[in-house]
Amino acid sequence: MLRFVPHQQPTNNAEDHQHYLLTVTERMLATQLAQKLLWIADRMTVIRNAERAL
Repeated sequence: MLRFVPHQQPTNNAEDHQHYLLTVTERMLATQLAQKLLWIADRMTVIRNAERAL
């Protein structure tokens, strides 16, 4: 399983608390990890100028 967790870096800047790290929370094969990362990357992709594709 993968989980986003807040980055716990000691700092005085409030904006720095908005960073998250993607962590692996259970053992898995490298191929499984690669598939999960591709799935996440696909959902995080920003589509710009979609009207040209339509």
